[in-house]
Amino acid sequence: MPSDVDFNPQNLIITATDLEDPSSFSDPVFYDFHGIDPSLLFDDNGRVSVQGSWIHGYCRAPATSTSPAATTEKFLKDRTSTRKMDIIISCLPKGGTHRNHKITMSRSKCIRGPFETFKGNAVLTAEGPSACVQCLGHGELFEDALGGWWAVLLARREHGASYLLGRETYLTSVEWPENQFPSFAPVRLVQGMNRSMAEKAVRDLTALVSLHSSSTLYLRSKNPARYAQIENTIVMIPTRATLGACSGSVTFVGHRQTSLLSSAQTLLLMKPPPAEETVVGLTVYKDPFRYAAIEYCGQDRSVHLKVQQVGKPVLTVSRVCVESAKALQHCHQTHEDGNAKSLDLDRYLVPVNWR
Repeated sequence: MPSDVDFNPQNLIITATDLEDPSSFSDPVFYDFHGIDPSLLFDDNGRVSVQGSWIHGYCRAPATSTSPAATTEKFLKDRTSTRKMDIIISCLPKGGTHRNHKITMSRSKCIRGPFETFKGNAVLTAEGPSACVQCLGHGELFEDALGGWWAVLLARREHGASYLLGRETYLTSVEWPENQFPSFAPVRLVQGMNRSMAEKAVRDLTALVSLHSSSTLYLRSKNPARYAQIENTIVMIPTRATLGACSGSVTFVGHRQTSLLSSAQTLLLMKPPPAEETVVGLTVYKDPFRYAAIEYCGQDRSVHLKVQQVGKPVLTVSRVCVESAKALQHCHQTHEDGNAKSLDLDRYLVPVNWR
């Protein structure tokens, strides 16, 4: 997007008493900061400060910065702050969002500065160019109930030139001696931590998609009138917006993929047969510029395997005529090394599967 075009970013705060209970979430409260990557500091004096990024060229300057008072200051990218005793530690990612991404640090006794830069920067980065975990950044410090310090951050798992799950959230332990800068443990796929940790909750890996679940995702704002659920069946009314549309409400129900070894399946009940312009199916979706889809097209009564890549036209990898099929099975196995098996498009009248 050109630097002189304003996409009008808005920020909001939502509170909750139980992250597992959607009914405990508050209504969104919008506040007057028109930037990205905001971060909150809950200070010892009872005041809450917000920091964020504002790129030069946006038409509207931020009205809230590192204090409740109005200001027009410009900030470095996503600085996050944490206070311990009378010292505020500020974490700042540098190097963009790709291979040179890293976390640096400075400290101050006042949120308004001045800040002392840590001479040992960067405090956290990838363990060499061949490490699986790359592009570390956006770190946030927090203290647990036992007095231990941790950092939560973003990074990505790379397999060759691919990072199939995009950015993921990572946790690493932190040592913070008195009157010193914190030190971070390296970030690895298997973390070795010499401290107590809660056991990871085991999720039902075969859970049904439900419109009532907080895990269910939609593309942009959904139109509730186009969705209904009858027991385990989801009724969806199509719109004219497609997967490649950058605006509009696409009729879409999804779950976020959190593991390289994942599978999904659905049974398409098309009664009566869909209109000629109707397209229905299963997709692995990143954004309007990157996705793969198994689509049944009412126009030619056939099943298409389509792939969209950045800067390229939609590619139809294969097409199979289906005169009377109500559904199709599709198999696509992705391994931990990022390689994929061949596609199987030879079974009909069974659920649509993506593995």
